[in-house]
Amino acid sequence: MTTMTTLQRVSEVMCEVTAALSGLDRQNQIQIVMSLCRLIESHDARLRGHGERTACYALALADAVSLPTEELIHLHRAALLHDLGMLTLPEEILHKDGPLTADEYAVFQSHPRAGVELLRPFSFLRLPAVLIAHHHERWDGAGYPYGLRGPLIPLGSRILAVADTYDRLLTGDWTGQQPEPEAARRLLRVMAGSQLDPDLVAIFLELMAASDDASGSTAVSELSASFLARTAEGQRGSAPSISVLTPTLSLPLRGGG
Repeated sequence: MTTMTTLQRVSEVMCEVTAALSGLDRQNQIQIVMSLCRLIESHDARLRGHGERTACYALALADAVSLPTEELIHLHRAALLHDLGMLTLPEEILHKDGPLTADEYAVFQSHPRAGVELLRPFSFLRLPAVLIAHHHERWDGAGYPYGLRGPLIPLGSRILAVADTYDRLLTGDWTGQQPEPEAARRLLRVMAGSQLDPDLVAIFLELMAASDDASGSTAVSELSASFLARTAEGQRGSAPSISVLTPTLSLPLRGGG
């Protein structure tokens, strides 16, 4: 897929975004964020619920490291929309069975930057877009799209990477099989220090271990929407308790990458 073709696809998606928002109050940030989130899910059913689950994991971890309220708001929006750039990927790459070729993987690596371009019209999403741009960077510097390393990667992006990776592991997105939570946590631990920030992984795993004996049945989507609503109203909007993210949470099995 050529660069020009990719840009054309971005332009097409922007038309879809504009159409999706045509009936909304442009000042209503909640509606805009959730409309974009639903646009992602309508494009690929395998992503249904992934943004909201990732948002809850990310908020719990961010709250544990005392991320300021304003940054929590930006992180929540980034987590909900981190896969927006997937809309620009051709079907043959997005749904390919088997490994991508070198050329196909180069196109796939363009999706974080494409997501940033799609958010450019929305000034209130400028900072979330920065977090989205870097959520596929790696702690060891071998990530994309810019090859940032260690603490040079924005903290919010590092938090988002842990949350995104855990949800993809837990739902079988990479392995094709839905593992037990403990197996997913072992895999996450292996990634610490290479792909993921080791300190954040350690904190996240402690949170998940503490949740094993906790109870809670509030829907992840309700928690995510509630946080967005409270913070939009200027309230503290504390992150959801990790206790609701128990291993008994029913998660859909997804394939793809």
